[in-house]
Formats: sequence, C-alpha cells, structure tokens
Amino acid sequence: MRIKRIISIISIVIFSCLSCFCVFACNGAEEDKPTEGLIYQLIEGKKEYCVYDLGTATSSDLVIPSEYNGLPVTAIAEKAFLGEYSIKSVTLPDSIVEIGSQAFSHCESLEKVVLPNNLTEISYRTFCQCTKLENIELPDNLKKIGPEAFSASYRLKEIIIPDEVTYIAHKAFYACSGLTKVTIGLKVENIQPYVFDSCSNLESVVFKDTAFWRATGIGGYVKNLADSSMSASYLCGRFSYAIWEKGAID
Repeated sequence: MRIKRIISIISIVIFSCLSCFCVFACNGAEEDKPTEGLIYQLIEGKKEYCVYDLGTATSSDLVIPSEYNGLPVTAIAEKAFLGEYSIKSVTLPDSIVEIGSQAFSHCESLEKVVLPNNLTEISYRTFCQCTKLENIELPDNLKKIGPEAFSASYRLKEIIIPDEVTYIAHKAFYACSGLTKVTIGLKVENIQPYVFDSCSNLESVVFKDTAFWRATGIGGYVKNLADSSMSASYLCGRFSYAIWEKGAID
C-alpha cells in the first residue's frame, strides 16, 4: 500500500509539472501570435505585402507576421499607425525592410518596439512624439536615420547609433529632453543641423571615431570629442545648428 501511495504522489507531481509547462508554452505562443484584423495591401509591382492600416485590430500589443496569404510582408505603409493611442508595443519580423514615414508617429502609448534586423532606414517622423517610449534598440544593419525620426519622444534615455549608420538627418532626436547618453557609431559621416537640439539633459555623447570632425561655421576641426561631456555640449548647445562632417576639408 505504501509503494502504491508513493507512486500515486509521483504521478500527481509529474502531471502538475506537465500542466504548468503546457500553460507556459501556450501563453508564449499566444504572445507571439500575429495580430488579427490588420489591413494589408499588395506592393505595386511586387509579390509582397505591406501593412496598410490598423483595421479592426484591437490588441494593444501588435505582432506583425512575416507572411500574409502565402506572400512575404516586407513593409509598413506610410502613416499606417499614425496617432493610434491604443498601441503599447510593436514586434516587427525580420522580413520587414521598410517602414514608411510617420508610420508610428504620435503613438503616445507606445512603450516597446522590436525592430527588424534587416531595416536599413528609419524614415521621416517614424517615431515622432512617442512620448512613453523610453528605450529602443536600433538594428545593426541600419544605415540612415531620417528627419525628425524620434523628435519629441522625450522619455528616450539612451541611444546607441549602430556602426553601419552613415547619415543622421536634421532634428532626428530634436526635443528628446529625457536623453542623457548617445553613442555615435564608427561609420557616421554626416550629422545634420539640430539633431540633438533641445535635448536639455544630454550629458554624454561618445564618438567611437573622434578624428577629423568638422562643423560648418567653426574654424578648424572640432576638438575635445574624446571628452563625452564636451561633445554633448557641442551637439545640443552652441554648435547644434551646424552640419557635422567627418573628414571634411576646406
């Protein structure tokens, strides 16, 4: 009788563990399930879809699929989610290679974004005035950050510009007043005017390559870029109006 009782207890424990595992697995699958109700549109001249609009989707956590109707989803349309206050998080698959201008602009409840590895450009005002967005990891393959891309997203705390980025357009981080630290990647060659203007709490700008930077209207090459606090004072203060170029010669 004692042996039967021990076997019974072991069976109950194993069953309970399996049940917990199943619940955990199912919940994980539910979290990764593509959002239903989104509107898709075929991209002209291609056998690919873009996400065109929120449609009837009600989830505050958007999960964009990599395929729709058996074809790849490669883009988010211009203004697709402009001003959608209900969106709290967005997960984009690596199939996405383009995000249209203002796609998530004024999504003022947006707290989390997972960007695709294959994204090479963040367009005009893509994440403008996303006022609850505190952190975002930019993909390694990114090459360009467009005008006002993150402007007025004032809760952003730190930005690391990936090494493949070569160009940062004007006002890309304008009025991101919560920003305290920025790292400028190795291949950045051109920083347009007012990129960090009105970033009033910016304390540190780390240039991975400090050699031969010049700002328009300033005699000689910019000095002391190895000093991150000095760099911050240049870019968000007295020299914020300038075009910064690496290797520029008169």
